[in-house]
Amino acid sequence: MVKPYYRIVPERTTGTIASPYASIHYDQTKASDIVYSPMLYQIGVWNKRENELVSIITPQDESYYGGSINEGTMKYSNITFITHCNNFIAAGYQNGKILIYNLKTSEQVLYTTGHSSSVSYLQFNSDCSLLVSGGDDTDIVCWDITACQAKFRLRGHKGRITGLIFLEKTNALISSSKDMLIKVWELTTYHCVQTLIGSRNEIWSICVDSDEHRLFAGSTDSEIRVWDIQVFLNKETQYFYENDPVFMGTLKRRDESRVLQMKFDHTGTLLAIVGSDSKIVEIFKMRNEKEIEKKRKNAESLTPNMEYKWWLQIKSNYEIRSLDFNPFESVLTRSEISTDSEDKLSTRILNAKMNDFRVIISTLRNTIEEYKIEPNKIVKSNQDQYQGITCTNTIERQGHGTPVRSISISDDNVTCMSLSSKECHIWNLENGKCIKTLNDVDHGLSAIWIPYTNNRYCLVGTKKGNIQIYDVNISECIETIQAHSSTIYSIQFVPPSSFNDNNGGIITASSDKCVKFWEFEMKGKNLSLAIKNVLEMNEEIIAITVSKNAKYLAVSLLDNTVKIFYMDTMKFFLSLYGHKLPIKCLDISSDEQLIVTGSDDKNIKIWGLDFGDCHRSLLAHEQGITSVKFINDTHYFFSASKDGNIKYWDGDKFELIQVVTSQYISKSPLWCLDISSDGHRMVTSGHERALFIYTQSDDMLFLEEEKEKRFEEEQLEKDLPHSQQFKDLSLAGAEVTHAGQRSMETIRDGEKLMENLDVAINEEINIIESIANNVTIPKNPLLLGLSIEEYVWKCLTRIARSDLDMVLSIIHFSHAYFILKQVNKLMKQKSVDIELSTRIVLLLIHIHYKQLVQSNSDQETFDLMQSLHELVRNGLVQQSKRIGFNVAALQFVKNRMKNEQELFEFNKESKVNDIVKSYRERQREKKRLAKYEAEQSSTGKKKKEHKRMAKFKGMLDSMIEKIENDPTKQVVFESNVKDKKISSLKRKFKEMEDKKTKKLKSMIQDDDDTEDFLNELSSWD
Repeated sequence: MVKPYYRIVPERTTGTIASPYASIHYDQTKASDIVYSPMLYQIGVWNKRENELVSIITPQDESYYGGSINEGTMKYSNITFITHCNNFIAAGYQNGKILIYNLKTSEQVLYTTGHSSSVSYLQFNSDCSLLVSGGDDTDIVCWDITACQAKFRLRGHKGRITGLIFLEKTNALISSSKDMLIKVWELTTYHCVQTLIGSRNEIWSICVDSDEHRLFAGSTDSEIRVWDIQVFLNKETQYFYENDPVFMGTLKRRDESRVLQMKFDHTGTLLAIVGSDSKIVEIFKMRNEKEIEKKRKNAESLTPNMEYKWWLQIKSNYEIRSLDFNPFESVLTRSEISTDSEDKLSTRILNAKMNDFRVIISTLRNTIEEYKIEPNKIVKSNQDQYQGITCTNTIERQGHGTPVRSISISDDNVTCMSLSSKECHIWNLENGKCIKTLNDVDHGLSAIWIPYTNNRYCLVGTKKGNIQIYDVNISECIETIQAHSSTIYSIQFVPPSSFNDNNGGIITASSDKCVKFWEFEMKGKNLSLAIKNVLEMNEEIIAITVSKNAKYLAVSLLDNTVKIFYMDTMKFFLSLYGHKLPIKCLDISSDEQLIVTGSDDKNIKIWGLDFGDCHRSLLAHEQGITSVKFINDTHYFFSASKDGNIKYWDGDKFELIQVVTSQYISKSPLWCLDISSDGHRMVTSGHERALFIYTQSDDMLFLEEEKEKRFEEEQLEKDLPHSQQFKDLSLAGAEVTHAGQRSMETIRDGEKLMENLDVAINEEINIIESIANNVTIPKNPLLLGLSIEEYVWKCLTRIARSDLDMVLSIIHFSHAYFILKQVNKLMKQKSVDIELSTRIVLLLIHIHYKQLVQSNSDQETFDLMQSLHELVRNGLVQQSKRIGFNVAALQFVKNRMKNEQELFEFNKESKVNDIVKSYRERQREKKRLAKYEAEQSSTGKKKKEHKRMAKFKGMLDSMIEKIENDPTKQVVFESNVKDKKISSLKRKFKEMEDKKTKKLKSMIQDDDDTEDFLNELSSWD
């Protein structure tokens, strides 16, 4: 009976902040704290203020299968370039694939193969409708994002593409390459119209200012070469390329390393330059008009040094890999930048005043740093440092800055410890988050958890021979012990029952030729170590391992041998020899029957512990073996290598079960590996500084099937370079060719499509025979209850739009002819997408044109072509009318919205004018009344009025006194005089008092009138 095995599949990857292979970007959709960074094969979305990973963008396979034919052996590659434009972000991969992702809808737009080798550059146009990509294969590919397909491929360079820039005003493309050439491509006719030769060195980066007036090119030296490309904008010439760009001169950098990146801020004022091996960012500043005129006063022609000057540098503690300006912080305000007739920003600076701005950088140490630059406070404090430049945010706690050298999973299989030279991280294996960081590690090389302590203590062995004891609860080193005089390469735990009656212990191995045995002891409330025994060897020790029951101790020596001792008596037991180079790793099975060793000679040897005989020697990897590990209670083991591969082996059958390397592992060296005690999870890491976590799935695999799949993979890889370009779709030596790129995925998709078409063809034959024989046959269940033409159409729509050309180029003529017949039926029924069906028909006719012409004498073929011609033409005409109607409707809506906006602005302006006019009238009336009062008081009229009022008051008082003395008249007075005369007098008195201010009160209500006016104005938006 064939023995099945459980498949090992990737679970997650963690520990990467910013890979050094691609650039970092601010979010351009809104003014937020979001930053996008490359994380090996993924794109990380970081909140820089909170130092948290918000989400991860992972590419999804869009092949016919919905996944790889053999996910366990699918090779993974890093992201090599990232670009961002409004709602889209694009990434290029080392294996030639390109990912386009819509950030607004959180959907993958495109993921396909565009190049035969690594993608080296990506660039969007201004409206994000096109994307151009360049690769190490020297080709330039233009992608239509709306149609999700490649448009054309440009050829002309002889080296790696290092820069691509759209010239929006002239509909041109500028490209640079390591062949020392800069080419200008006309995008209407798709051909090269200009070639600039201005450097004897490789060109590594190019950029253009925001006005498209200057072209900058950086190479391997310290000079930036500048061309005047404003001649392309000359409207007097019929074609923009009739005028040659003018070489203006060079800008001198202070950094001598080659240019890695050049980038303008969005106003075109500042030019930032990053060197390949540099810790600084150099920033050149554009001079204002007065400075340029002053510099140009006695010069014959304008030079780059007259327009730009070296301004400042930003210094980091680590090597810088990429930079980006914050797009929502303008270096200059709008009043300080000249504007053209179209109200578009121009780089012509009117004065030298600048605003604060921020830049973000990624470093070689897997960190992200944000700096705030305050131009008004820039003061040079010393040779390299400037005041006014502050590091405001740093993301570094979520990953290692140097390669990981050791991994240890806790005894409860919940947490994992990873060690690098300067720090140790504790990870939660369930969610992949870093929960603790242990600092102050003195060049650590080995580390283990201490079991039975609830994951409280861990030990670190250093290059200087020290053992550092860490208390994980407080994240501090509680004790450092000088254990050896040289590097500690390995630390192994020994359980209490085997080592000591009361306490457990550890064994350390060092290059000082000593194996030391330590037991645990308590110093106060903390754990400590006490030396118990020392075993001296004749050679330097590289690695040790202890069997599960602590019966054997195996020691790997520099003389390519392994010495095995009894643990209880330290008596020599066996010597294993046979490797040609030093043995870097070894492990003993849990039943103490087998020991496996891995060496730099690329071999794995399986030994028996009964007699020390070598059961089998396996050429396991392409480079040296760095780690081997048995699964508990089995003879299955894993091996990791410097070639970046992880392999799963059967130690009894000496067979390779599975190549675990998948899209989650690159070809970078792996240095360490550990397996959980239950065998369900494996963690590995290495040069990439990331932790790759794998788990055991429920899927079963069989050795023979895996062998066949691996053989198929190898054959496809060998044959693929010879069939990269479909010759019927390309012209040899042409500057523009077909953009499709054949890959293993498209080959498999083509094979799967032909299998499905064979099912449909056989079903059609069976139906014809049953009709001829007048026999009823059941429907084929493989058709899923669909008709033949519907089933064929479903198979076609399952193919990714970007891979459709290459998939259809693989199928045979008989299958293509069958597709044409079925599509003809569907188009007659008007039940298919006219654009997709037209594309399929035209592509198949283009590919199989010769066969169709030769068989055109056949009446059936002639009728089919005639029918397709009419259906395609009528369908496209109707589609064109539909699109035209929709465009007209949208234009109507746009014009209406524009009119409403203009009316709103007009009403807004009219209302403001009315308020201002009313305010001014009230102010003028107030002044007139004030002047009137002044005139009245000066002529004495006010005094006469007071005398008259006093006279009336005296008469009133006299009458009241007489009536009060005569009680008989009191009632009469109260009823007549008091109700009439006195009321009349009082009313007249009040009218006289109010007469002078009646008009003022009607016009100006109170003293807060001006404030009310301002409040009324401020209420208008």
